[in-house]
Amino acid sequence: MKLLMNLKKYGFNHLNNKKYFSDYFISDSRSKQVLEGSKIETVISRYERNPHARQICLNEHGYDCAVCGFNFEKIYGNFGKDFIHVHHLNPLSEINKVHELNPINNLIPICPNCHSMIHLKRPAMKINELKAIINKIK
Repeated sequence: MKLLMNLKKYGFNHLNNKKYFSDYFISDSRSKQVLEGSKIETVISRYERNPHARQICLNEHGYDCAVCGFNFEKIYGNFGKDFIHVHHLNPLSEINKVHELNPINNLIPICPNCHSMIHLKRPAMKINELKAIINKIK
């Protein structure tokens, strides 16, 4: 009830007894304060990744991003040593079953920024597509 009273103080008078907490995130563009931090439990399915496949990939390809060339150790020193994402060229979610994988041919090291950008499209963008975007900007 205290939360609802605080919400009303900020102009959320219309909320009263809403069923879903997400309704509390409706924002008034004049407000300088917003609410966040609600704890929401989520159940998900995830595809198991083999840590040995990751290491084989990195032993072969190294720790430079295959898209932009970023290397965490070069920028952050020892703190960034051995940090990089490993991207599946054929997304596990599209294969949707246990399968054999060649880590050298099917995995590639990619920095987190490039990895996020690749997955903005569905299906995921190809490495060369993102490289082309970067090369147009340079």
